[in-house]
Amino acid sequence: MDTIKTMIQGFTDLASKHQNFYIFDADNQSYSYTQYFQQQFRKRYFNIGNLDRALIPFLAGIATTHTKIILIDYNSRLLNQHFTAIKELACELPLDINLISLEAHQQAIYNQFLLPTPHLSLATQIPNLDIYTPANTHEALLTAKAIVENSIATYTNITLHPFLHTTFTDQSKNLDHQLITTGDDIGIITYGVLSNYALSLVDRLHQENKNAQLLHLPRLTNFNKKLITQTVNTCKQTFFLEINDELTPSIASTVTANNTIHTIKIDPTFFRPQQNRPAIIDYLYNQITSY
Repeated sequence: MDTIKTMIQGFTDLASKHQNFYIFDADNQSYSYTQYFQQQFRKRYFNIGNLDRALIPFLAGIATTHTKIILIDYNSRLLNQHFTAIKELACELPLDINLISLEAHQQAIYNQFLLPTPHLSLATQIPNLDIYTPANTHEALLTAKAIVENSIATYTNITLHPFLHTTFTDQSKNLDHQLITTGDDIGIITYGVLSNYALSLVDRLHQENKNAQLLHLPRLTNFNKKLITQTVNTCKQTFFLEINDELTPSIASTVTANNTIHTIKIDPTFFRPQQNRPAIIDYLYNQITSY
């Protein structure tokens, strides 16, 4: 119940400050938190437990006055059951769609992002759909807050995540604090599903008193040369996290700075369910600190 109240309060604060903010709940009416959402958001809350193509005409009306929506996913229901509908939704409407998948199952992420071709990222297929898989409610609220307040500054086909260095697992943190990014020691560039782990990696580095900043590329084309170069120039070391090595030449060719980008390659099988999240973070942390 405390988790529900925390989530509701966080989204309520957002809705009170941003009149264009809508929340779309992907679960059915049987869940207890649904009534809290309905009470708090009223006409700006929509339950889409049975998401299908019928949702597209409805959102098409919203698209005439709004360009950004957030889909809230619980237990990977959207990723598992309605992913085709979401892809159609993103392709057919001029909307910036942000899917926040709470309690995302590793199997769902593995199935949707890494199969059948590990090198084919979802971001190349759907340029206006970003997916975030926060580790807990607190991180989900930080993500939603950053999206709504444009703290995640959107440029041409690129997104910069300015997250506060804090322990995301501590739900007692004040949700109204300023979201910032600092650091000139370590720069991390990544894309797609890896951004979920990169956020925790940056948090781990900050806990070890290492300044770090994250540049997330949700789309794998038309890189913003200015931002990539800025990341490299302002950091003593820059690391590019990737699932395969196809992007390395294109990333390297965009950078004119003298700094070297270190590439950390990650085997797709590492994301299978038997591999827990701490193990992946430990692996990335050890790789970076070994330089």
